[in-house]
Amino acid sequence: SSSCVRVETSLFSRNHIILCRQCANAPCARACPEGAIERRSESELWVIDQERCNGCRKCIEACPFGAIFYDPVQRKVIKCDLCGGGFPACVDACPTEALSIEDK
Repeated sequence: SSSCVRVETSLFSRNHIILCRQCANAPCARACPEGAIERRSESELWVIDQERCNGCRKCIEACPFGAIFYDPVQRKVIKCDLCGGGFPACVDACPTEALSIEDK
């Protein structure tokens, strides 16, 4: 499976992590013709129902942050869902402790 997080690297500035920002009024969810992007009630996170996703990529076009990615193996879209609402595995696995969770 493909990663749901991307890192843009730069020689002259800080690296930039691209991941789902869990928008309050998610344009990706509104753009999905299958209704596959929905808010998971127990965690309040926007998640993609892979059974309903048809891989049309309209959500990718709608996301203002470029945080939804197409997985060519599954032929579906993917995005970070904070590992189901718990503690994201990437934060725990980062060997340099460069990743952290912050409330904004």
